[in-house]
Amino acid sequence: QQPSSVDPTTPLWERPVLVRACIAAAIGTTIVYLTWRIMDTRGSVPLWLFASLATLELWTLFRLVFDARVLWTVPNNARPDITEVISTDIIVTCFHEPVHVVRATLLGCNAVTYPHSTFLIDDAGRPEMAELARELGVQYAQRAETDGARAGAINFGLSLSTAELALLLEADQVPLPDALHATVGYFGDNHVAVV
Repeated sequence: QQPSSVDPTTPLWERPVLVRACIAAAIGTTIVYLTWRIMDTRGSVPLWLFASLATLELWTLFRLVFDARVLWTVPNNARPDITEVISTDIIVTCFHEPVHVVRATLLGCNAVTYPHSTFLIDDAGRPEMAELARELGVQYAQRAETDGARAGAINFGLSLSTAELALLLEADQVPLPDALHATVGYFGDNHVAVV
């Protein structure tokens, strides 16, 4: 049950009244548009072409209504409390990404506030990646064989990790400082394996 008054600290986009007003406005304007489109725009277009295009546009209304059913009730975004510190590693895989891209990701990893270690798994074996890892205090590893593409790199990284949890990132995915605080609490439930 939702409280009758909205917490003033709740962001606007999470307030049910605003979400529902946007959904109603989107459906209403789509119906108005489709009514105009079907009633007033046929002109001399062959019926088969007009009907095909109108069907595609009606599909957008169907999708909108379907999505609206999902979004009608805004889920609670409260993060589960972290009841114990769970050992965690961040594993970043790279191949031929530019150094500045990997640097941004590793700087983001270093800014993550939850206790963790970071691994850079380099499938290209570039000396500049080893130097970058040293510079930023990140553990560097190069695979001898690069079979399995990214999945192989992830499995290799997981074989090096001794942590209970791993955050898997590609070279261009910069984590926010609270990335692990936002996810680790879910693992307090023994039925959760992946977040």
